[in-house]
Amino acid sequence: MTLKIIISVLIVLSINLAGCEIDSTSYETEPWQEKMVEDLTAKEWIRSNKKYINNKQEIDEQEIVKLNKDGSGYWISYSSKNNQAPIEHRGYFKWTFTNPAYEYIYMDDNSYWKIEKLTSDSLCVYESHQNPDKVPNPTDKKYKAFAIRE
Repeated sequence: MTLKIIISVLIVLSINLAGCEIDSTSYETEPWQEKMVEDLTAKEWIRSNKKYINNKQEIDEQEIVKLNKDGSGYWISYSSKNNQAPIEHRGYFKWTFTNPAYEYIYMDDNSYWKIEKLTSDSLCVYESHQNPDKVPNPTDKKYKAFAIRE
């Protein structure tokens, strides 16, 4: 008798749940947000940097970042000392905006980007490992200016 009740309950639940649909877009985006995502994800971003250690050793750095619309991304960095062959490093990450204003990007490698400027050919951010939504003026922020990789 209890087996019949369990089967009946499962059938009723199955019929009721069959009409349920999970909405994968739980929010509506505004046109400016769609444009922002398009500007961020439609290309690879690149920046080059030169630094000196103890005013002697010259290090050339190059960083490439790609953000995909599906929330995945990758970075590639190259560094070389005193005109030696560059050393390559790669990493992959997931990313998302941390607030509806799309001011900050969180990457699951525990870094945050505060977007200072975004155009179709320029991206300027402050990178930090502190959540800018909780720490308004992070102490470890670093300015990065990217251009489109040709």
